Amino acid sequence: MAKNEVINFVYIGRMEEEKWFDLVISLLRSIFFESQNYKNKVRFFIFGDGNLKKDFLWSFQWITDLFEDNITTLLSKNYKTINYFGRQDRQLIDEILEISNFSLMPSRFIETFGLVGLESCTKWVNVIWYRRWWLANFVLPEFDISTYEWNTEVKKLRKLFDNIIENYWLAKINNISKQSIEISQRFNQEAWLEKFKSMFEKQKILMVSDYLPNIWWIENYILKTSDLLTKNWFTVEKFGRDGLKWKMPKWLKILWLPCTAWNFWFAKKLKEKIMTFKPDLIWFHSVSRFAGWLPLYQTKSKDYKRWIMYHDLWYFCAYPSKINNEEKLYKKLTLFNFLKTAGTKNIFKLIAVCFKYLSNFSIYQNLKKDNFDKHLVPSEFMVKILLSQYELIRDKIEILEHFKD
Repeated sequence: MAKNEVINFVYIGRMEEEKWFDLVISLLRSIFFESQNYKNKVRFFIFGDGNLKKDFLWSFQWITDLFEDNITTLLSKNYKTINYFGRQDRQLIDEILEISNFSLMPSRFIETFGLVGLESCTKWVNVIWYRRWWLANFVLPEFDISTYEWNTEVKKLRKLFDNIIENYWLAKINNISKQSIEISQRFNQEAWLEKFKSMFEKQKILMVSDYLPNIWWIENYILKTSDLLTKNWFTVEKFGRDGLKWKMPKWLKILWLPCTAWNFWFAKKLKEKIMTFKPDLIWFHSVSRFAGWLPLYQTKSKDYKRWIMYHDLWYFCAYPSKINNEEKLYKKLTLFNFLKTAGTKNIFKLIAVCFKYLSNFSIYQNLKKDNFDKHLVPSEFMVKILLSQYELIRDKIEILEHFKD
């Protein structure tokens, strides 16, 4: 690393153990508490919120600037060693990505796509983590922590970090970043639209999902795709629970699990929507969190096509955040296998998971074999999961990758 150069690292995501943010905290402790070698050589930009926020801020208060409530101070551009922004809009995240060199993407559970990875590559930012699952598309071999033979992830990550600081300089990093931008080029709107048109030739599309407000990345995807399709002469309308401006806390999610098995209200309203809109295609996105199986059952008809997209792993397990081994997802959808994916011994949670299994099994009965025209997944590795659990014909499964803005 050249003298007076500073390498910038960014983290964008939830500050939770399931996202392995405790590993980020451990890395920062090993860097700034155990060594003074990196003073004035690195900067970290942290975006997000969650249960580990207090631990993070308490541990590094002496070298951290807080920008979450005072964005105007950003105009100075005089960043400290660690800079915390909380949850911010896309414009500010893009601004920080523009000056970043590396993006940390740790996760204890399986990532079905990795949108932050795509956004990072688009901005010439190299992604650091295991080169596996869908992140294999975004992590270059040089920054794959599995190449370091240590017994813990924090030691592997620290070794990779040391290697970057000692052997890379900004010109070299920028040259390598060309590979990241080349990776992102294939995820463009034109390619996505061409793939969509090859599957669907008519005009009227009804998008159905548990929720409509932009509270999570599935809803964000629905908004982006509906806007793109509308601009290209498709007629698109959306149906789902509206008015929800916040994410459900965990305790409320658990209480709601039994209700997804018999959501008559959602099914009734959807039927009314279909009768008035008369779509050529009903495109389901997520029904496992709120809507349940009834909307799938009552929309059987030859009057329109039906697609469903599997954005995440909620259809296949009790808690996706507990799944860190894809082998668990290749087993049949039985109650025993489903309870094992819950990762808990709490009797109340297990009772709720049993109700969730009833809902998921009912969804499975409506999705397996030839009940739907197309089953869409955002990544190649999810194809095997569908073939294992839903007894589908391979020709029914289409890979429809996300696209960059």
